[in-house]
Amino acid sequence: KMLEERGFTVVEGAAVDGMFRFENKDLGCQVTLLEKDFRSLPPRLFGDVHLFVACCFTDLLDPQELLTSLMLLAGSQSKPLLYAPITFCGSTSLRPEQPKEGSVPADSLVLEAYHASLKDVQGHHLDPRHLISTVKAYGGKLLSRGTSDWTITPPGDEEMREKSSVQDLQDAEIYSDDARMWATMLYFLGSGTAAAMEPGWDMGSWIARAKRVRPTIVAANVDLLFQLFDCEGETQQGEVIAAETGACTPAWGGREDVLKEGEQMLLEFVSTRTVQTRSAKQPPPGPGQLLLKSVSSVVSSGTELKVFRGEFETDSQLDTTIKGMADKTMSYPLTYGYSL
Repeated sequence: KMLEERGFTVVEGAAVDGMFRFENKDLGCQVTLLEKDFRSLPPRLFGDVHLFVACCFTDLLDPQELLTSLMLLAGSQSKPLLYAPITFCGSTSLRPEQPKEGSVPADSLVLEAYHASLKDVQGHHLDPRHLISTVKAYGGKLLSRGTSDWTITPPGDEEMREKSSVQDLQDAEIYSDDARMWATMLYFLGSGTAAAMEPGWDMGSWIARAKRVRPTIVAANVDLLFQLFDCEGETQQGEVIAAETGACTPAWGGREDVLKEGEQMLLEFVSTRTVQTRSAKQPPPGPGQLLLKSVSSVVSSGTELKVFRGEFETDSQLDTTIKGMADKTMSYPLTYGYSL
C-alpha cells in the first residue's frame, strides 16, 4: 500500500511465492519485497542491485553468511548499499526495574537469561561490531550509524483489564499499537527465557508482576548504512561520519576485527613502519588469573616505537625484563605489545 501511494505498480508476471516486485517507471526504480529465505535464491536474480534493506534482520544471521549470500545475489559487478535499520544490540531493559521477590526473579536476571537464550539457543548475533568488522573484511565500509532504540510504553488503565491475558492484548484490535507491541515483547521475554532460566523461577508470577507494574520496555537498536564491495583504496569515510555525528557509542562502537570464540587479536610488526593484526588461539586463564578484554591501546614511546620504526639491532634480545621473552629476539615478523 505504501509503495502504491508513491506511484509504484505491481510488475505483471513477476510475483512468485514469497516475492513481490513493484516498479515506478517515472523514477526508473524497481522494488522487490521478499517473504522467503533469500539465501535460497539463484545468483543475480534481480540483475544489478543498488540497495538492500534489511530491517530488524541482520542480527538473526551470521555476518559472514549474510554477506556471502548478498554478494551472490548482487553479483560481483554490483556495488550495492546495505541499509540495516533496527539492528538489535543485545540489550533490553525494563523501567522501572523490579528486584527479586521470593521465587519471582529480578528483572535483571530475566533479561540476562533472555539474551543468553537468543544467542546460545536461537543463534542470534547480538553484537553489531561483528557485522561492521565483517563488512570491512569483505571490502566494504560503514557509511553511517545512529541509535534507534525502541521505547515501548505500557498499556494505560483503560486498555489493561484486570484479568486480560497477554494474548488478549496482542489480538484485540481495540488496543493501541504500543499496547500490542508491549504485550508481544512481554510474551517474548517470558517465553524466550524458558530455555535459560534458573531452577525455581516462577515465570508465571514474573509476568503477572510485569502486567501489574507495567514497566516501559526499552530495546537497544542501531541503524547501519554500509557500502558493500567497493572500498579498496578509499578513505574510511564511515569512521569520520560516525565521529562527527556522535553515533558511535562506547558501549559497542569501537573498531574490532572478526574474532571467534576462544581467539585473541594480536598486533604484529611485519616490517619497518608496517603492522597488521592476526588472530591466534586464546589460552584460558589459569588459577588466580583473570582474562581482560582491552578496549583501546597505544604504542609505547620506548621499545614498541623502536620496533615500529625499525630502530633495533636484528637478533638482539627482545626484552630482558618481561618473563617469557628472554629467549625471543628482535626480528620481523614480531609480536610485541604491552601498552594499555
